[in-house]
Amino acid sequence: MKTKMCIVRPSSPWFSGEISAARRRCRKLERVWRRRRLTIDKDILLHHIRQLRKLMNDTKASFFKSKIDEMGNDRRGLFQLLDRCLSRDKVSKLPVHADPATLADRFGRYFDEKIVNIRANLDAKNAPSADSSSSAPNSFLSVFELVLPAEICEIVDKCPANTQKKGLKRYEFTNAVQKAGRSLFEARDFGSRTTQKSLTITLGVPHATDTLVTAENDRQVQYLGRISNRLW
Repeated sequence: MKTKMCIVRPSSPWFSGEISAARRRCRKLERVWRRRRLTIDKDILLHHIRQLRKLMNDTKASFFKSKIDEMGNDRRGLFQLLDRCLSRDKVSKLPVHADPATLADRFGRYFDEKIVNIRANLDAKNAPSADSSSSAPNSFLSVFELVLPAEICEIVDKCPANTQKKGLKRYEFTNAVQKAGRSLFEARDFGSRTTQKSLTITLGVPHATDTLVTAENDRQVQYLGRISNRLW
C-alpha cells in the first residue's frame, strides 16, 4: 500500500475551473512526453504550458481589477484588500495593555517626563559652573615697561627675512617699527594721558593698500604686535 502526503492549501480567490482543467491537460501531456521522448510531444507540452501561464495571468489581472473597481474611492477598503491578497496578518503596533485608558495614561506620563527631562538638561547646561568662575583671572594691565628704540631695532635685526613673499623690504619694516616706537615713547604717562589718545600709524606696503593700525583705550601694548603680524 502506497502512502502520499499532501499539503492542503487554501485556493486562491482568482483560481477557476478553467485553470484547473488546463493544469490537468498539461500534466497529461507531460506524462506522454516522458514515456515516448519525442520532440513533437515536447513542443505540444510547451505550447500548452504557455497557454496555461497566459490564462492564469489574465484571470488574476481581471479579478484584481474588478475588486479595485468595487472599492471606488474607499482607500481604507483598498488597503484592506491589499492585505488580504498578500496574506498579511493584522498585528497590533501598540504595547501590551489590559485597558485602553491605562495605555493612554502611560503615553501621557511618558511625554510629560520627557518634557521635564529636556528642561532640566537645558537648565543644567546653561547654569554657570563654579570652576569656570573661579579660574577666570581678574588681573588687568596697568603699568607699561619702557623700551628704547635701539632695543626694538635689535629685535628686528634678529628676525629672519621671510617678508619677501609679501613684497616688503627689510628697511621698510625696520623704519615702520622705529616710527611706531618713537610715537609711543613720546607719550610719557602711559596710564592716564594715552587713555584718551588715539594713535594711527600709516605703513607703506607695495602692491597693497595702506594699513591703518589704531590703538585706543589703554591698548598701547598691542601696537608693535599688530604691526609685526601685519607686515611679517
